This record gives sequence, structure tokens and C-alpha cells, in this order.
Amino acid sequence: MLDLRAALGGRWASNVQGWLLMFFPSFLLVLLQESTRGVPSATLLVSSTLAQHLAAGAIVGVTAALARRKWAILPIPVLIAMWVALGVGRGVAGGLACIAWGDGAGEFSTRITFWISISLVWMPLLTFTAAQLDNRRALIVARDHACELRDDALLRSRESTGELSARLVGAIRDAIGPAIEDISRSLGVLGPRLPPETFRAVGDRIAAVSRDADSIIAEGSPAEPMPAYTPPSGTTLLGAAIRFERERPVFTGFLVGLAVAAVIVPNAFIADGVEDVVEGLFTVGFTTVALMSLLLVQERIARRTLAHSVALLATAAVLAGLLGSLMLLYVNYGLMDSYDWMLAAILPPGVTAATLAISTAVGLATANIQTELETRRLLDEAAELEHTTEERVERVRAGLTQVLHGPLQGRLAACVMALTFHAEEPDHSDSERSGFVARSVMEHLESVSRDLDALAASGVVERRPVDSS
Repeated sequence: MLDLRAALGGRWASNVQGWLLMFFPSFLLVLLQESTRGVPSATLLVSSTLAQHLAAGAIVGVTAALARRKWAILPIPVLIAMWVALGVGRGVAGGLACIAWGDGAGEFSTRITFWISISLVWMPLLTFTAAQLDNRRALIVARDHACELRDDALLRSRESTGELSARLVGAIRDAIGPAIEDISRSLGVLGPRLPPETFRAVGDRIAAVSRDADSIIAEGSPAEPMPAYTPPSGTTLLGAAIRFERERPVFTGFLVGLAVAAVIVPNAFIADGVEDVVEGLFTVGFTTVALMSLLLVQERIARRTLAHSVALLATAAVLAGLLGSLMLLYVNYGLMDSYDWMLAAILPPGVTAATLAISTAVGLATANIQTELETRRLLDEAAELEHTTEERVERVRAGLTQVLHGPLQGRLAACVMALTFHAEEPDHSDSERSGFVARSVMEHLESVSRDLDALAASGVVERRPVDSS
């Protein structure tokens, strides 16, 4: 089971792919932050975003590389320190960019506070979501493999005693039948003229045939293989990985409120002090309540497909963001500045992104636990079926050994002794004697073939356990 430290401190704590994907969200945050000082220039936006993103990648990459020399999974305190350093690095890079391409005021403390708050809230969320999604893909593969093992064990457990016996006898017949026919043909054509060493060699070959029969009974023959597992048409691992039920809408809405507050409150303080902080908290609180209400409503709407479910969730988030923007416009009616307009525009997509990310994280964690429990159940079922089947197979093998001892092994042993004794006789000039031995062996081998055919047709009953009472 993927615990919190493994999810946050694994390979997704520092990942080039994730770093690249975060560039556009970083641009939007830089746009929101710089709008507190008026309408920012395109040069400032691009240069600040690039500088901050490069600084963030360098800080996270170097910190994670050094820490992983000691820990394969980064500890939580190291991660917190890395996220704080990330916020500091972004704040310093943004301040320097503003000095170089803006109005010359770095405002390092407020920038650092803004980025630290975002890093401490959003980095754990995004890292946890990516790790859970990656883990789910592996869990789905493991579950499918466990399902194949269970189905294979179930197939073998459904094989009847007669079918199992017939399969073992058929395997013996297929293995030794050609050898018996070849030996019989050789004895029929050359029997009276065979030299002593050839009689001995034929006897050794029949002894090998007998050993082969014993080996097949002891080891068994494989059942019919299961067809290779094929995912349902149109289903990919990634598509299956996000097929989960999003639960706990109130808790999800609360987390979304915290995530949005981490972005709005520091910027509100930069824009106009405490008054804007109160206004920002009110807007976040109103948006959070609206989102919770809409999530509760959409959870009660029947969802037929994955796309339907995602569309309902996204619609609820967009509506909550729009309601928050409308509330912001109402509170600041006639007093809207550039920051207020930017916030009103960014609030709907921001709330939507936070809702999808948090609901995905909550749903993935729950679904991964359920998938892991399901995988364990399938493996336990497969092991129990294998144990039951193996006990029955052992009983069938024991009964088959007992039944075949007379018609098969007895005749084959008689053939070996007859050929060996004849090969050791001092006088081999009597071709009539050699012909008699050859015909006797051939008759025994034909009887073995007939007995195997009869056993394969009728089946063999497993040996009953001895009643000790």
C-alpha cells in the first residue's frame, strides 16, 4: 500500500515531466501576482515566468539529488524544506525579474510569502496525485495478473476426476505410444536375426519407456492453457486508471477552499492590505460553500459513463468559480481594479483545476486501496483453488499409479526381463528361440497399447482415502 511518505517522497517529488507540465500554471500565477501592481507587460510576464521556473527546477532537482544519496524515499521534513526553498527561489527570481524588467521594486518578502504558501499547499497535492495515478496503473496490471491466475486455477479446479485421469493416460499414451510401435515394428521385421546386444538395447529402451510413464504420472501434464489476457476494446491502462468513484464531496470542497485561499490571500494582502484579505477570505468561503453544495447535487445524479462523471464534476467546479467571481464583482461594484478583474477571470478555471486535482487525489487514494484489497483477494482465491486442486491431483495420481502398475508396468517389466535374459544366453544360433522371444515381447507391447486405449476411454477413478476407523 502506498503510504503518504512514499507518495510524496518517491520519484514524483522531483520529475522533469511534472516540471514541464507546471509551466503554464506557473505563468497564470505570475500573471495574477504581477496584476497587483497594475497591468504587467508581456516582457515582464515571460521573463519572470522563465526565471522562476528555471530556479524552481534547479532547486528541486539539486535538493532531491543530494537527498537521494541518503534516502531512496525522501522524508517529509526534507520535502517541506525543499518546498519552502522552492517558494524562496521563485520569490527571489520574480523580484529580480521585476527589478530588471518592471518598475524596479522587488518586494521580495511578499513574493516569497506568496510562493511559499502556494508551494506548501499545491506541491504536496500535485505530487500525491501523480504518485497515486502512477501507482494505480501498476495496481491495475497486478490485479489483471491476479485475475488471470485465479481464472486459470478455477479452470483447473473444474476439471473432473475422469477428465484428469483421461488427460494423464492420454499424455502417457502420446509419450510412449510411438516408442512402443517402433519397437514392435523392429522386432517383427528383424526379431529372429537380431544380435544379443540389440536385444539388450531394446530391453533398455523399453525400461526407459516405463520410466517415462512413471515420470508423467508423477509430474502430470498441463491443462489447456487460458487464452492470453486482452483488455476490453477501447480501454487503455491510463483510461482504466482514472475509472474510479469520486467520494467525500464536502471534504473535497474544503480542501479546494484551502488550495484557492493559498493563492488569493497572499496576493490580496499585497494588493491592498488587510481589507483585501478579508474580501478574499469572504470570496473563498462563498465559493467553497457553493462548490460543496454543487458537488453534493452532482453526486446524486446518475452517471452512465466516465466522460459523464467528469463532465458533471467539471460543471460543478466551473459554476462554483463563476459564482465566486460574481460575488467578487458584487462586493467591489464600481471599485474594481486590475487585480480584481484578473482574479475574477482566473477564479473559475482555478477552482475547476483545484477541484479536479483534489477530487482525483481523494478518489485515487480510495480506489487504490480497494484495488489492492481486490488483488489480494484474487491471489488468496487462486492459492486456495491451487491447494484444493493439487490435493485432488495427488489422489488421482496415486490411484492411476495403482491401476497402471499391473497392465502397464508389469508387462513392460516382463518384456525387459525376457529381452535381457535372452541377450545373456550363451547360444544365439537358434533363430526360432529369438523369434519366440520377439513375438512374446510384441504381444505384451500390444497389450500395453490396448490397455492404455481402454483406460483413456473409460477414465480412472481416484483412490479413496483409507478409513482409519
